[in-house]
Amino acid sequence: MLREQPVGIVSFGAYLPRYRLAREIIAREWQQPAPKGEKAVASFDEDTLTMAFEAASNCIDGLDPERLRADLRVVHFASTTPPYHEKTSAGLLATALDLHRECRTGDSANTLRAGTTAILSAFDAIKAGTSGRALVAAADMRPAEPRTGNEMSFGDGAAAVLLGADDLIAILEGQVSINDEFLGTWRRATDPYVQQFPGGFETKFGYQRVLTESVSTLLERLDVKPVDVARLILYTPSARAAQGVAKKLEMDPKSQLADALLGPVGDTGCAQVLLALAGALETAGPGDRIVVASYGDGSDALLFRVTEAIESRRDRRGVSYYLSRKRAMPSYGMYALFRDLVRTTPSEGASSPVVLWREIKQDLQLYGKKCRRCGMIQFPRQRVCVDCGTKDDFDDAKLARRGTVHTFTSDYLFPSLDPPTIETIVNVDGGGRVLVQMADAGPADVRIGLEVDLVLRKLHEGGGIKNYFWKARPRD
Repeated sequence: MLREQPVGIVSFGAYLPRYRLAREIIAREWQQPAPKGEKAVASFDEDTLTMAFEAASNCIDGLDPERLRADLRVVHFASTTPPYHEKTSAGLLATALDLHRECRTGDSANTLRAGTTAILSAFDAIKAGTSGRALVAAADMRPAEPRTGNEMSFGDGAAAVLLGADDLIAILEGQVSINDEFLGTWRRATDPYVQQFPGGFETKFGYQRVLTESVSTLLERLDVKPVDVARLILYTPSARAAQGVAKKLEMDPKSQLADALLGPVGDTGCAQVLLALAGALETAGPGDRIVVASYGDGSDALLFRVTEAIESRRDRRGVSYYLSRKRAMPSYGMYALFRDLVRTTPSEGASSPVVLWREIKQDLQLYGKKCRRCGMIQFPRQRVCVDCGTKDDFDDAKLARRGTVHTFTSDYLFPSLDPPTIETIVNVDGGGRVLVQMADAGPADVRIGLEVDLVLRKLHEGGGIKNYFWKARPRD
């Protein structure tokens, strides 16, 4: 049954990797002029799935988990660089988030419009009554050819929005989609890097033309004047390109154009407009109108009106939080290792689809077991209680994703792209103890009693299969 009530955004979240690579370091490597700023670089144990998971977790944090399981039945994952090309990443995401099994999952890919395409599909499902709420997470790690402008500009990041028809912090007032066949940026299966037609051809004849058409059509259809738009969010490969579109739309680039985060983060592909939207919602006030317009073989333009409920979502881990927590990447060589730009001999662990399937509840959903006799919570899951010796008498126990370091050791011999490997034993809040590696921290950052979050990371790719597991990260 079609819904007649408004639909819109219920919550939002963002994620940026901790590592930042100064563009000066890249320029020095290739003896080129140094642009300003830096870019976010995913660690060796991150990919678009783990980044999307963090953004989605931040998005739904603090919401009623029982209602989420009941109402959230649509999950979309958007990326031009998914972990698999023939395997749904949205299914992995929904499983790791421990959502209901009766959940429609789908991937949106192959275009920089993937994020907004997924949002529009999710809104259609809500309007049709398929799901009370829908989650969209977008993440990208676009491959850039060394010694090019793309290597300077491409950054890594993710953002997520929870959509619904009640408790809205922003109402969708309207949308316009434009299809436009234009070959300016592309990547085939055989291309290791993003390809672009040289010069300003795409900016002048593709980008500015299409975005101006989509946004102006949207505003005219809704009878909204350009001056009434508080924030204009445009996908953009450069600040100058977006400024040109804003001027064509008769908007002030200084006061109305939202920050695309190109300077401190870089061009995050299909996640860029969702990251900018998350940043705008952090400071938006009730009544503000926000235009979001993506670009890629056309454009999707959406207009949101912020509601009074925005005050209830100010505590999200959003863009400002991640901009304030960063770790300088010391060298181009480290970046090259993380990006597989140099030949290495990786130590691949063994992997089995049978084991992955059998241990989903433990490895992806972070469930241990609780002894019915003595109450001991143990992880990993096993048949005999380590405390009282009771056999096969357990209940499932969902572990919290927070805890404190009980003890740790730094292993300088274990092969790692970012040595040393810090092994930690973490006492989980609410019960349970886990043995996990430390992420995003060096030996000087770790101590007994350190408060940590448990985060999903890529453990290895044994046998060509991506294996995900949990690591600890300092909470700050």
